[in-house]
Amino acid sequence: MNAVRVLFLISTLGGGGAESQLCSFARELSKTYPDIEFFICALKRGGVFEEKLKSFNIRYTIIGGRSIIKHIISTVRIVKSERVNVIHAHMLYSDIVARFAGKIAKARVVSTHHGLGKWKKRWLVFIDKLTKSMVDAFIMVSEKSRQIRIQREKYPPEKAHVIYNGIPDGLCAEAGRALDTYDKIRIGTIARFTDNKRIDLLLDAFNILVKDNKNIYLEIIGEGENGEKLKRQVESLNLIDRVKFYGWVDDIKPIISNWSIFALCSKNEDLPVSMLEAMAQGVVAVATAVGGIPEILRDGKLGVLCRDETPEGLAKSLGYLLDNPETYKDMSAGSISRVKNDFLISSAVKKTVELYAKVLKEK
Repeated sequence: MNAVRVLFLISTLGGGGAESQLCSFARELSKTYPDIEFFICALKRGGVFEEKLKSFNIRYTIIGGRSIIKHIISTVRIVKSERVNVIHAHMLYSDIVARFAGKIAKARVVSTHHGLGKWKKRWLVFIDKLTKSMVDAFIMVSEKSRQIRIQREKYPPEKAHVIYNGIPDGLCAEAGRALDTYDKIRIGTIARFTDNKRIDLLLDAFNILVKDNKNIYLEIIGEGENGEKLKRQVESLNLIDRVKFYGWVDDIKPIISNWSIFALCSKNEDLPVSMLEAMAQGVVAVATAVGGIPEILRDGKLGVLCRDETPEGLAKSLGYLLDNPETYKDMSAGSISRVKNDFLISSAVKKTVELYAKVLKEK
């Protein structure tokens, strides 16, 4: 087999889960497989992860513009000049670009799909149907995602592989924690401020919960288009002294290590890296039962699944942990073990490199 030369293709280097995962993946790949040459290409400008890639000494480039034709042509040029034999795309738009560039430049195409929401751009759905045969391997980040992609998008089962997202090995705590209901209890979340993440629902639920629990506080890491609206909601609920917005944070470990509960209220999720980061610290999750979340939490054995997606339902799910400290303690220890066994970035890199070898061998 020829030497593996990989181009990672992604729409932006913005502050989202897919971008964070790619950054962690690239760093681990450079450490554990120094013989694999790779670099990252973002199709559009902007993103908080540029500085992180620089600090890791990882090569990257940005094409810019909005034209898909420009993105395809520029990607082809990069593939040829760098003698790339595997284009690994993240997210659907980048995947479409990679399919055409791979066909023209004669490179293998691997596509990782993040997120399970319905696509809004019909032209991408149409092109996906026409060109899915141009992908050599699809990576799904949960079993749920694989099932949906096979059934809904009709992806070939033999090309659909499950490789879980992963977090850096050193992020895991040594042992679980107890919930001290007499001390300050911090509920936290990490998310883009979009309609899908429903931070507004979390604020309404917290407003209900705080009436009977005077020692709880809410901390929110993230940024996005709904930021100002959420801050106005905090003001209208008179929660300014109870809710803290951190904005974008590069090193989240010092913050989440002080949390007791991680809350995730998304309408759609696949395998949220932010929840894995919290679980690695022994922070017990309360999350909506969507996508791959029940898979992570073993159907509620390692966290609380909220099936009543109302403020009252979410408040009840959060309150369950506050009322059951012994259950919390067991879930905390189990969360750390779950991450160590199944969701480390080193495992994700190893399985992905093995997939590269497989698709190149089939050429």
